[in-house]
Amino acid sequence: MMSVRRIFLIIAMLLPSFALAGINWNDKAVKWYGYDEGVAAAKREHKPILLVVYADWCGVCKKYSVMFSDPAVIKRSQNVVLIRLNQDTDSKYLAKYSLDGKYVPRTYILDKDLVIQPSPYKSEDYAFFLPPESNAQLLDILSKMAP
Repeated sequence: MMSVRRIFLIIAMLLPSFALAGINWNDKAVKWYGYDEGVAAAKREHKPILLVVYADWCGVCKKYSVMFSDPAVIKRSQNVVLIRLNQDTDSKYLAKYSLDGKYVPRTYILDKDLVIQPSPYKSEDYAFFLPPESNAQLLDILSKMAP
């Protein structure tokens, strides 16, 4: 029988691998782009952009990403171009998308001319934070963004 100490040691060794596991953005059902490819697709398809800034280490980002597995979100996301920027690796683009800080996740709505639109879910503390607790706000935004 394993000792409590040994079990604790095994758990402690496994935790970092869980924390570093990538975020599941449902890439199989949802079309995500990098910045340059997404901008080109939006111009070509005459679609607005939903741009998400995230970090792999961010627990809230992991919860946020789950919303993109919802069938209604998947369907409505087809009317927009989805772009993801990693806070830690896509610094080339982040100056423009750090308007009120570098918290994650940040969600920006861009029109067809790449102009950042006012956030309909702005809070007292964060202008571009979309809470991951409910898909309702995301579904509402995606519906309003449809060309």
